[in-house]
Amino acid sequence: MLANIFSASAKIERAFSADGLCNVKIEVDKGSNVIATTIAGHGTRLTLTDGVNDVQLDDSENPLQIEAAEGAEIVSCKVNGSDGSIGGDGKLRVGITEGLHIEITTRSLSANPAVTFSVTDPSHIIVKADDELVSDISSPKEFAKGTMLTIAPADGYEVINVSTTERPTIPFANGVYSIRVEQEMTIYVQSQAANPVVTFEIDYPGRISVVNQSTRKPIDISSSKVSLPKGTVMEIQASDEKYSIKSVKVNGQDKAPAGGSAIYNVGVEGNMTVAIATSSTVPSVKFDVDKPENVKIHKLGSEEMLDVAKTYEMEKNTQIVIEAASDEVRIASVIANGMKLTPLGNGTYMTSVAMDMVIEVKTKGNLPTLDFKVDAPERINVLNGAEKLDISEMVELPIGTEITIEPANENCIIRSVVADGEELEAGSDKKYHVTVAGDMEFVIETAASLVLHIIQPEKGGTIAVYRDGQELHEGDVVITNDKLSFKNTPDENYFFVNYMVNNEECVETYTVSGSTDITVGAVFRALRDGYVAVNFELDEKGGLLNIRNIVDSEFISLDPSKPCEVKKGSAINIWIFTATVNIASCTKNGVDVPADADKEGRSYTMTVDENATIKVTTVKLVSVSGEHTNDDMYNSIGDVYIKYKGEVANTFIVPVGTTVELVAEPEEGYILDYYYLNYDESTKFTENAYTVENTDKEIIVIKGAFKVNPDSGIESLNSIQGHYDAETMQIITTGGNTKVYTVSGKMVLESNETNISVSALENGIYIVKTQKGVFKLVKK
Repeated sequence: MLANIFSASAKIERAFSADGLCNVKIEVDKGSNVIATTIAGHGTRLTLTDGVNDVQLDDSENPLQIEAAEGAEIVSCKVNGSDGSIGGDGKLRVGITEGLHIEITTRSLSANPAVTFSVTDPSHIIVKADDELVSDISSPKEFAKGTMLTIAPADGYEVINVSTTERPTIPFANGVYSIRVEQEMTIYVQSQAANPVVTFEIDYPGRISVVNQSTRKPIDISSSKVSLPKGTVMEIQASDEKYSIKSVKVNGQDKAPAGGSAIYNVGVEGNMTVAIATSSTVPSVKFDVDKPENVKIHKLGSEEMLDVAKTYEMEKNTQIVIEAASDEVRIASVIANGMKLTPLGNGTYMTSVAMDMVIEVKTKGNLPTLDFKVDAPERINVLNGAEKLDISEMVELPIGTEITIEPANENCIIRSVVADGEELEAGSDKKYHVTVAGDMEFVIETAASLVLHIIQPEKGGTIAVYRDGQELHEGDVVITNDKLSFKNTPDENYFFVNYMVNNEECVETYTVSGSTDITVGAVFRALRDGYVAVNFELDEKGGLLNIRNIVDSEFISLDPSKPCEVKKGSAINIWIFTATVNIASCTKNGVDVPADADKEGRSYTMTVDENATIKVTTVKLVSVSGEHTNDDMYNSIGDVYIKYKGEVANTFIVPVGTTVELVAEPEEGYILDYYYLNYDESTKFTENAYTVENTDKEIIVIKGAFKVNPDSGIESLNSIQGHYDAETMQIITTGGNTKVYTVSGKMVLESNETNISVSALENGIYIVKTQKGVFKLVKK
């Protein structure tokens, strides 16, 4: 192999010493890689060590032969400074002379091929060998044949190309390049700093179109991650007219559409996440099935099976049928948009498409399944013998298996265990022993007996903890769901900031939860000179208030959930910014604060000269409207109006609890029968007043049900509609004097004919008097 490498022959001159012995120096990097023998392999074999070997050789044993040992290779050889000539058999033969100096470089051969890495920058990439990280690629590495090397970009970088001596381009998947080691090779890796990565989180990606605003080229979002240059502006909009975008969030922050349009422009400045929620006039259905081969899903009335890996658009009210694929499996549960469905008698499930849906299906084998619903799973152990079962998912066990449900430790309590609707009783050991008889659902309520620790602040004030009005102390025991309340007493020139429960900020009450002891503390802070403390007491709608401190005409927003430190003599302004709620009252230290002039009770301003507690109560506003009523033929028969504070109108916005007067105005010939609310006649009432209730509705519509006034005579009339030819608009009679009146009694037509045309009359209700009697006519 090296015969072609060493083409020059060393010129060896024999120089015999007087005693026939010659001093020879053999320098070798690894002595065991070389075999050195006199008389061309038939004489004395030399033992060589690593480094310099000084030996004496008898010149009568010429020539000295040097060759590579098995499993090694001679890389280079110099004889007295010149390249040595290795023969075609891979052996070097040289005459023994005084002062002979031989330098040999070797390499150990291995069954593991060596791989050399030629990379732009090792810090740009991550190299693994069969999932083991290769930390140093600065020198060749030996790997067993068949080893799979993977090359991926490090954070902030991207790999442009990977190639080997034999393969100019290595394909990649998800940004990872894979190369199998079969022989020695050099791997070339080109890399560079990466463009920002945009991650898309879209409920239904097919509804969205993304283009580069400057180039107008589409951006492929099918992989959910896109690398784009900084400064790129993405134009995001619905992909079809039947779709719309409900919201776009960029790194959690709401993004508004451009200029009131339906297009969102998002600039790329760094790695970002774009979350998009959509809606459609045609609902979409997604499936999440644990084992697709276990289920058959199809539309009702169709035998064509749906592919659960796909998303389908379906018409509203489409019925979907979900059933087991064979007798070997069963469906454990079906959850549609978070709601658990109930199976039909034959074990199949059905659901109707009314909106975008995600249908989750879990399956099981023929073993009974146990489903555990536990308020705090960490407080219990469920055992099958000595084995602790994982109850985070359904458990499958054979019929007859006995399980034990017990508290996880002495601080935990099992309050109740309900199996398939029946409450179980604990044994004498306070554990629940249950024999599996089939599928079972367990509902388990627990509690924890926890120790209360009260940490008093080093300075600033003191706190107290209460349960049901009784003060608790350090070391007392509290139970899950106990309601604790707190009281603080600030020291002079300090103000209370907030309570701390288990190192988290807390309001003035806390419901005991969790499974660890409860530690209560508080934070007080010293008041600055010239400042006072202001506390706020707000009702459940206090979050709709805007509260500001006005200092030297500057508005500073305040957080009313905690005490605020404000400059003495400054003003506090409180105003409501929603049209559906009003401020009912505002007090400072128990004294009513008047509303700001011309603000209709929606704004209050007060000066604070001392520590203050400001209390604000709100009231919900409701729109109350009266509505017009028509008969079956769309003729007006009456109106309802609202009277409030002496004024009459169609609509008033009033606080909950307000009583408004109802004014009914029936058309001529009609009277009011009853009122009803929001088009629901089951709510009917007859009083001419209505008190606005505290419901979830923001609009109340009051409609009148009107009927014919019996005094008009219409009520007793028979219908001759069957004697009216609507096509020719003629009344058909037997002759004689016929008169037609309005419901108010005005005669509008008189005739002695048998066929009387009413085409000239306006549409409406009329009274017809003939020789045979009095009848009612509805012309339309």
